[in-house]
Amino acid sequence: MECLASFLLSSTKQIVQIQQIIELLCERFGQPVVVPPGHAGAYSFPTAERIAACTETELRACKMGFRAPNLLATARRLAAGGLDLHGLRGRTVEEARAELMELRGVGNKIANCVLLFACGFQGPSPSTCG
Repeated sequence: MECLASFLLSSTKQIVQIQQIIELLCERFGQPVVVPPGHAGAYSFPTAERIAACTETELRACKMGFRAPNLLATARRLAAGGLDLHGLRGRTVEEARAELMELRGVGNKIANCVLLFACGFQGPSPSTCG
């Protein structure tokens, strides 16, 4: 979910801004993780179920703007069992890409990036992540 969400949130954003959005999302909706003494607190990436329970307004407060409805729709679909991200690895690259592209806000480029970075597909189209 984290890789898919990161690419959904990347549209027209610079890396620093994407990092800020992800950090806010984790702080507000993730779980605290154990860190060594003297280190800043850290939070896990929230589950699809946790994000699905948010309002669009709560997500927009994480500075994601127009991307919030896309993340919310994706999280709700995942939480409802409408897509098995882990199951994509058992499909052909074409099948997996088509399934991802059914998600709101996911086009060819985002689908290819997720297939490359989260699923390990190294077929023809994932190289378009650049």
